[in-house]
Amino acid sequence: MTNATVAARRATVARMSRDGASLRAIAAHLGVGKDTVRRDLAAAKGDTVRQPDQHIATDETPCDTGRATGEAPGETPRPSRAQRVAEADAAMRQLGQAVAAAVAARPSHVIVCDTVARGWADGLRHHAAALARLAAAFDEYYPPPAEQKSMDSNNRSTA
Repeated sequence: MTNATVAARRATVARMSRDGASLRAIAAHLGVGKDTVRRDLAAAKGDTVRQPDQHIATDETPCDTGRATGEAPGETPRPSRAQRVAEADAAMRQLGQAVAAAVAARPSHVIVCDTVARGWADGLRHHAAALARLAAAFDEYYPPPAEQKSMDSNNRSTA
């Protein structure tokens, strides 16, 4: 199962739970077990497994159905803010886990053929560049505190 598939399932689980569906109903809808739903809820919340009667809420506001944006009946509603937050949170968690796993695997210390090694290195550079662009977007919308900026510039000048 791909990370995107897991993230999409977890977002659906979070949305259905927030809307009041039971673990059993969510599991039946998705074709997975209740324990999978319970783990997905815990992962979305970032804590231990919840009791079956508890529901996750990723946003304090009611679920946005998309109707307020002028969408006509029959159109696919845009994802709610809470759903986007849940999806982004799940993606960031998975990113952290993937980075930790890659670091722990120490792929640069694994003896493989040159083609595989170059492929791994190229993939790493490609992903690093994409992550650098993502980090730059964060800096644009959420500028770091002034003391962080000065520390970053000092580190760059000494490197």
